Amino acid sequence: MLAVVLLGSIGLNGFLLLTARRFYDREQQVRLRPSGAPISHTQGTGPIRVLFLGDSRIAAWPPLPETRYTTFNGGVSGETTAQILLRAEAAFETAKPQVVVIQAGINDLKVIGLEPENEKAIAEGCVEHLLELIGIAERHGTRIVFVPVLPVADLPLARRWVWSPRIEASRMEVNRRVAQVLRTKRDAQILEAESLLDVRVAGDYRDALHLKPEAYPRLQEALIPPIDRVAGILNSNPDVK
Repeated sequence: MLAVVLLGSIGLNGFLLLTARRFYDREQQVRLRPSGAPISHTQGTGPIRVLFLGDSRIAAWPPLPETRYTTFNGGVSGETTAQILLRAEAAFETAKPQVVVIQAGINDLKVIGLEPENEKAIAEGCVEHLLELIGIAERHGTRIVFVPVLPVADLPLARRWVWSPRIEASRMEVNRRVAQVLRTKRDAQILEAESLLDVRVAGDYRDALHLKPEAYPRLQEALIPPIDRVAGILNSNPDVK
């Protein structure tokens, strides 16, 4: 019994050490480079230029059909909306997109679990930054498809002690406020992606925050019509999926 307890303790301490090292490394990377490269990769040769801008959920998004679209992926894992703003202008200058797809915000809101007293300010900042990204797109003459901040799935034990049920309430409020602004704009669309997902780790999520690769084709199929709509294509080629 003592040996089992000892091995368990060694295993737990090893896990905690690796976790601490990973977070320390991420902190140092942010200190050295507050934001990642404007665009991580480009794919396709199509005439419709589409910039994906956001965090890890966007970074994992597959490219659009290559003969019809040129996809610029500007997703960076772990970034907040403030960090995305730091590189947004450069991303638009590089890609010169006709359409931008924006999905970001959960990395802002998850801080509420650690700073519950700042909930209102964190949510307010998230809204402001998303609207600033939309404003940058408009200044560049880029049309917008907004994917509201996606929910989280089942929380592992290690994350629960730094989480809060207020994160979900703030997520819904952020989405409501951004959508309220976008619905007044002619050249913007909202993709209600949450309704397409099984929000469980046993479903479409590989962990609390990230989607499984097999969830993306369903989102991609739903994303193409609003991209075409704001680009003025109006689904002229029904064979493209």
